[in-house]
Amino acid sequence: MKDRIALIVKESGLTKAKFAEKINVSAAFVTMMCSGASSPSDRTIADICREFRVNETWLRTGEGPMHMESNQHDRLERFFGDVLTGAPDARSDLLAAMAKLPPEFWGMLTDCAREIVSNLDTKKERQEKPLTLPKVAARGAVDQDALSNANTDIQLPDMESDIIP
Repeated sequence: MKDRIALIVKESGLTKAKFAEKINVSAAFVTMMCSGASSPSDRTIADICREFRVNETWLRTGEGPMHMESNQHDRLERFFGDVLTGAPDARSDLLAAMAKLPPEFWGMLTDCAREIVSNLDTKKERQEKPLTLPKVAARGAVDQDALSNANTDIQLPDMESDIIP
């Protein structure tokens, strides 16, 4: 179980201290669980599973998928909850700017975000492939030829003064 807990800590992107805060234990205890010096209680296991969407069977035995299945509503609820309860950061700045966009830009943003996610997934599969981002035409539509180009740039519409406060 120690290796699985260490993997969860690593994949969370949090320091052991921040990870510990989320599950109400000390950073020292997280270190001890990761090394195998201590075993988590049933409550700590439940907290890890809840906070990090980990499948309890996988955490205890290594069997089954690591993460619990979640639907889009659950993912959005967690994301917006984190953004709203945390300190202002790039996510909240991006959402504030997006809220000021006219509806005709939402399709473009969706296309760009999907392309970025696709490129991240591909990069994970091929570790050697650099991250690429879609080229955006001046009028806000995604340039389909640019999407197939492996190394393209982003060119945002010239609306900065209308979008960014």
